Amino acid sequence: MSIKSRIPQKQELEELYLSRKLSTRQIGKIIGVEKTTILNWLKKYNIHIRSSKTFNWEIKGINPPSKGQLELDYKTLSLELIAKKYEVSVEAILGLFRKYNIKTRNWSEARRLAIQTKRSISWNKGLTKDNPMVLKMVNHLNKIHREKINESKIKQAGTRKRLHKEGKLKIWNRGIKYGEDYKKKLSEIQKNVFRSSEKMREIGMKAKPKYVNTKPEILMRKLLEKNNLTDGLVEQYHLIIGNFGTKPDFAYPKDKVAIYCDGEYWHGGFHYINQSFDKMKDGARKENIRRTMKKDAKQHFILWDNGWTPLRFWQHQIEKQSEWVIEQIKKNLFDKEYIKKREEQRKEAIKDNVK
Repeated sequence: MSIKSRIPQKQELEELYLSRKLSTRQIGKIIGVEKTTILNWLKKYNIHIRSSKTFNWEIKGINPPSKGQLELDYKTLSLELIAKKYEVSVEAILGLFRKYNIKTRNWSEARRLAIQTKRSISWNKGLTKDNPMVLKMVNHLNKIHREKINESKIKQAGTRKRLHKEGKLKIWNRGIKYGEDYKKKLSEIQKNVFRSSEKMREIGMKAKPKYVNTKPEILMRKLLEKNNLTDGLVEQYHLIIGNFGTKPDFAYPKDKVAIYCDGEYWHGGFHYINQSFDKMKDGARKENIRRTMKKDAKQHFILWDNGWTPLRFWQHQIEKQSEWVIEQIKKNLFDKEYIKKREEQRKEAIKDNVK
């Protein structure tokens, strides 16, 4: 019998909601109103409203599983199977997951578990396009892909027409009939494109090499760090001798040792990379490399004549002969006998130059 002609009393609602433990939806069906109306009546009578997270467990009269038990179940079961095990809804299980801060699996992880536990098997596993069903699926996917491409092209064409109509896009051949005028205009466009590409190429040919954080520098830095040779080390050290200035990649100012890391191409070591500098095409880049080679030689002699020891290493030496490179650096820093012999050679060379 429906009692929707009148508002139920507090005792009736308590009987249905607390004693019989019916849901607001079930009570609404009995009375003939929506569940939101039932909720409003419960609030009006100050009747404690159950939490949706615990409702399933209260109705079934069972205790929720502990965090450890839930984690153990989740290793081999899906959320649906866990809910079926405890005879509650998936929402109730998710409520426990949020309460215990258990991370749920994503779709691919859930799929992988289902395949491992043989709850799901890919219908096309091990099949090729020779199978008619697989071929049909592939053709269907290709058809969808082509349809999307065509839709995109139609949309782009519509956008271009709209922009042209608004005066925001100008088409160079609009209104020009094929003939002398068309060919002349096309020739001008091609010439402009050619000039632009030639200019960019010229800029690239004249471009200087990247001097900071080049590959040989990065390798040398790792090598020095690996061999604990960072005490007193300065990177990109500004060294000024009279009117001459240079910036070694690495330097030990206290010991007056300067280290340069040279790439074979930009510093003229073409024979190390099976190339010939003489066969290189004449131009801005070749002149740039020639200037770099002269500058390297000038650096070496000025530093040597002023008490500094310049050490130059090619990139292939740093990569393939790292032990020899470290040996050379250590000799010039720590080997007292070698340093003494080196300084004597320096003095003799300076005397010869004075004569």
